[in-house]
Amino acid sequence: MPGRRSRPPTRRRPAGGFDLNGGCAGFGYGLTLASGLIAAQQARQILVVAAERLSDITDPDDCATVMIFGDAAGAAVVSAGEHPGIGPAVWGTHGPGEPWMTSAPPKPGAVQPYMHMDGTRVVRWFGSHMPQVAREALDAAGLTWDDIGAFVPHQCNGRLIDAMVRRLRPPEHVAIARSIVTDGNTSSASIPLALESLLASATVRPGDKALLLGFGAGLTWCAQVVELP
Repeated sequence: MPGRRSRPPTRRRPAGGFDLNGGCAGFGYGLTLASGLIAAQQARQILVVAAERLSDITDPDDCATVMIFGDAAGAAVVSAGEHPGIGPAVWGTHGPGEPWMTSAPPKPGAVQPYMHMDGTRVVRWFGSHMPQVAREALDAAGLTWDDIGAFVPHQCNGRLIDAMVRRLRPPEHVAIARSIVTDGNTSSASIPLALESLLASATVRPGDKALLLGFGAGLTWCAQVVELP
C-alpha cells in the first residue's frame, strides 16, 4: 500500500499584542475593545491584562500618594460565546482635568518624574459625575439594580466609594467591592483584583451580573455590566 503523506506541522501564528493606556479605567477599556474585536470576528479569545508598577512613579516623600497607591496585576480571558457577556460601554474623557493627575517636574537626583495628584479636585469631580455614569451603564444594558449582583467601582478611595454608594442607593443584595482595604489603589488592576476577591469569597457566583465602573487619570472613565465567569 502506498505510504501516507505526512502533513506539515501546523504553524501557529504568534498572538497580536499592544499596550492600551486608559489610566484607572484601563481594564474597562480593554474589555470593551476585546468584546468589539470578537464581535467583529477578528479574534475568538483575547487576554486582557491590567498591570501597574505605581511605586516607580510615586514620590516616597509625598504622603498624598505614597500611602495610597500600590503595585498589582489582574487579567481576564474574553472568549466568543453564545450570548454577549460584556454590556455596552459608557465611557468618556474630561481633558480639562488632566492637570489634576499628571507628572510633576523631576526632583534633583530623580531618574524620572513622579506622579502628582490634586486629590481634592479629583475626588470632587468624580464624586459628582460617576454616579450618573453608573446609572447610564445600567440603562445601556437594559437592566436595573434588581438584576445586579455586585457593584465594582475602581478602588480609589474608601470614602469616595461610600459616597457613591449613598448616592446610587443599590438594594441590599448588591455586593459592594471594597478591596481597597487590603490592596490599596492599584489603578487599572483594581477592578480585576476586586472581582477575584468577590468570587473567591463566594460573595458573588459565576453567572451573576456586576456593574463595573473605572475612572482615573486623563480624566477617563468607563462603565459596563458584565456577566461574571
